[in-house]
Amino acid sequence: MNEQTHPAFSTLTPHTTPTPSGSTIQSYSRSLSTASPTTPILILIHGYPQSSYIFRNLLRHLPLGLPLFIPDIPGYGKSSALHNPATKHALGLAILAALQSLLPSKPNQQPQPIILCGHDRGARICHHLALYPPDPSSYKIVGDILIDIVPFTTEWKSMTDPSKAVKVFHWPLLANVEIATKLIMGMGGDVWCKTLLEGAGGKSEKLREMVAEGGAVEVYTGYFRKEEVIRGSCEDYAAGSKEDVELERKALEEGRKIEVETLVIFADGYLGWRLDVAAVWKTWVKERTGLRCERIGGGVGHYVVEEAAGEVAGLIGDWLKIARIWEG
Repeated sequence: MNEQTHPAFSTLTPHTTPTPSGSTIQSYSRSLSTASPTTPILILIHGYPQSSYIFRNLLRHLPLGLPLFIPDIPGYGKSSALHNPATKHALGLAILAALQSLLPSKPNQQPQPIILCGHDRGARICHHLALYPPDPSSYKIVGDILIDIVPFTTEWKSMTDPSKAVKVFHWPLLANVEIATKLIMGMGGDVWCKTLLEGAGGKSEKLREMVAEGGAVEVYTGYFRKEEVIRGSCEDYAAGSKEDVELERKALEEGRKIEVETLVIFADGYLGWRLDVAAVWKTWVKERTGLRCERIGGGVGHYVVEEAAGEVAGLIGDWLKIARIWEG
């Protein structure tokens, strides 16, 4: 089973879209024709080492009337890499450019409201787009959903503790693109991918089955047999060690913060074990803007979107109503 045959994805419309960034982006959508200045689009962005397929179980729990756009990040899955450094902001703008080309052009068009929702690397894209929003004539970010991350600056600082650093050993490794690409190719990209999935997932057999449901492990490992995906994802981590950190430091110096309603969801037994997630995000979201932090327990690991799809969707649905972002 894969994106074309899984029941959840079979109801979506696939797209292959060239963008000015040099990346041709593979994506899937639902009900984009119903999007309007009063109907936001929920953009779902995956993380490492996965693809848009991570959202297959979440889809059936989300409100049916909410338009969806689900891309493979440039350099991952079926999307080709950017021509320039894979900063999270540049990746985000490329994704938004792909979406823009799929929306109907209307005279005197108002900006399209969007809700950003990302897991892992995708959440970092959502964070940086919220800090430095896109062209206001095209898009208006009305909500930001960040799943199982803290900012780059916090994550790198946490590595001064050896017991925590070993949990994210791949960060400095992958940031050395040439070395990492050769090592992973030598090991076998599929073997590497499967090893990462097993290492950060939930501890119970049931949770591991949720990650593997629908042939997902085969889908992800299939992509990682390709050198361009190994290299493209390493380029993501390289930017995460330099340009992305510099952007966050610049934002801190400017006093720039997220100024939209924000929902943070994290696995208590994974990220919550290492860091005080709620305290970290309080310093990044503007006071009185609206920040809600939700932890998920039960032994759920980093792949919380797959392991606890129903619970995640429930938190998102409740938050959309409470924050008055979407009540459809």
